Amino acid sequence: MSAEGQLYNAALFTPAQGSTLSSSKTPLSAVKGHLFKLMRPALSRETDLRERLGKIKNTEGAIDAYIEIVEKMKERMKVSAPYHKFLTIINPAS
Repeated sequence: MSAEGQLYNAALFTPAQGSTLSSSKTPLSAVKGHLFKLMRPALSRETDLRERLGKIKNTEGAIDAYIEIVEKMKERMKVSAPYHKFLTIINPAS
């Protein structure tokens, strides 16, 4: 499938100019699926985050729960990656 590569593209969830994430038309079930794909390698290590992600119900507070898990994963990856400084040099936006 030619679009499968887009499933790994984190920019899928970047809000369009003038919109907010909470007003996105993306179904919450799709967000969960994409997050599992995007974070798959790390979720095999961070099993507590994988379990939390799996338990999120697609209700009113789901976006906040997704954001919290992604932020936690980001923190953990910064701590556990000994080459983080190298990655920052390559991609100064991270």
